[in-house]
Amino acid sequence: AELQTLRLPVQLTSATMQYLAGASWAEQPSRQFQRLLADTLAGAGLAVLDTRQGGVAPARALTGHLREFGLDVRGAPVVRVRYDAQLAGPRGAGTVALRSFVAEEKVTSQQPAVIAAALNRAANRLAGEVAAWVKG
Repeated sequence: AELQTLRLPVQLTSATMQYLAGASWAEQPSRQFQRLLADTLAGAGLAVLDTRQGGVAPARALTGHLREFGLDVRGAPVVRVRYDAQLAGPRGAGTVALRSFVAEEKVTSQQPAVIAAALNRAANRLAGEVAAWVKG
């Protein structure tokens, strides 16, 4: 639920979360990451199909959930991006693989611009790891 908003979550304790003052997204992080991942996969030479628009059935389908995309200050401050991926074969063929990807970046400030830049680096690195996994 913390990512279903335009605000940037900050994990204070294992049970306490708030939002970073002065920081907001133009759109939800899951949509941003979806586009980044599609662009990264296409850049790696993998076909990216939108199954909602065509009758072409893909040989494999990548789905997943963005689980974390924010700042964690429980210890040394870090931004963390976590994506739980599922790679499946054609309909009815079952799951090929499941994998969780995590990328972190240390931050020295809680200024929105610093946090956004660190999240950008972490998300790009994680998208590259997902693309390498799907390609391999």
